[in-house]
Amino acid sequence: MSATEQMAAMLNELMGPKRNAEIGSNTTVSFQDQEVCKFFLAAYCPHEMFVNTKADLGPCTLLHDEGLRKAYRESSRFERLGYEKQFLQFISRLHEDMQRKITRNRERLSLTQSTTSPVDEGVKAKLQQQINDLDDKINGLMQEANDVGETGEIEKAQEIVAEAEQLKNERENLKRSMIVGLPSGENSGSKPMEVCDVCGCFLIIGDVQQRIDEHFTGKQHVGFAKLSATIEEMKARMKHIEEQERKNAEERRKRDRERDRDRDRRRDRDEDRHRRRSRSRSRDRTKRAIAIRVVIVLAINLKS
Repeated sequence: MSATEQMAAMLNELMGPKRNAEIGSNTTVSFQDQEVCKFFLAAYCPHEMFVNTKADLGPCTLLHDEGLRKAYRESSRFERLGYEKQFLQFISRLHEDMQRKITRNRERLSLTQSTTSPVDEGVKAKLQQQINDLDDKINGLMQEANDVGETGEIEKAQEIVAEAEQLKNERENLKRSMIVGLPSGENSGSKPMEVCDVCGCFLIIGDVQQRIDEHFTGKQHVGFAKLSATIEEMKARMKHIEEQERKNAEERRKRDRERDRDRDRRRDRDEDRHRRRSRSRSRDRTKRAIAIRVVIVLAINLKS
């Protein structure tokens, strides 16, 4: 982040993101505003992960505010605005781009290392002997750690196990050297390499542990490892969201059907009442007509 961006972030924190708004205008910021980073609301902003690395995405121009993220996650619209889906799509594209880079780098490495001479059988035998010696040392250390642990000396047992783990790393490096087809050590004409299956960087097989540790704790490796883990997490989260939306939709349809049935029942009752009233009025008219005819007949009889 540049000095200007850092200063802007400080001003936003002190005075609010709408510090430049005109007097009298609405300065309230909502998590739905366009200037708010929706990736930050959903989880985190990938632009912050790879700063000053080869995978640098550039600075995010949108607002990152913990208060807005808290407001979003506590609102009734949480996970209903599509922010999580947008975030998953974006980091999935980053992951897919990295997988393509890993494939390309492996192809390049295959072309450059395919011209190396095969390992001399004598060198291969020497490597195998070193591996066997390490196996014996590792087994001895693990047995020693087990014996010490049974006596209650836990810290000493842990130190022995740590020593065994270092020997295991050396053994794996020797095995890789045999697979690649180049001997380990400084006398080798060219050092065998591999491609990191997380961040696509080229690694020297059998490199010193410090450089290996620096790689695995580096910003780019850690960032892409986090992306991979987040993708799996977000897929499970999206599945839960979709399942919840399906249940909510089914409940809405069920309520709609209940309302329709209630409306139909009310209409049927109204029609029944209307028919009963119609029949009642018809009977009344019939009775009145009969009564009138009777009166007329009686009147005629009286005159005669």
